[in-house]
Amino acid sequence: MLKWRNSRRRRVKADLVASGDRAGLNMHYVYVLQSTKDGKRYVGITNNIIRRLRQHNSGRVPATKGRKPLALLRLEEFDDRSEAAQREKYSKSGLGRKELEQLLNL
Repeated sequence: MLKWRNSRRRRVKADLVASGDRAGLNMHYVYVLQSTKDGKRYVGITNNIIRRLRQHNSGRVPATKGRKPLALLRLEEFDDRSEAAQREKYSKSGLGRKELEQLLNL
């Protein structure tokens, strides 16, 4: 199991380098997508936003597979994965949804 984790990290870094995003190797992102099909939103976390958007729009993410195409509404950048995970969790809470609604309606 440990070998799989390490090889996964190398693949993710290789994907980032291949996409030309060398400066963002240690960055983590909380993103908000909205389906142009039904208007529903999805909040997620990633360390490679370009790759993740491609996954969502190609139907490789079960949660959004039937709702594509998806548009990026909001992107927040964090230096630390734990901070990004806390923000993602908050964004999915009742208060976080209200705040997101206010931010997007400005």
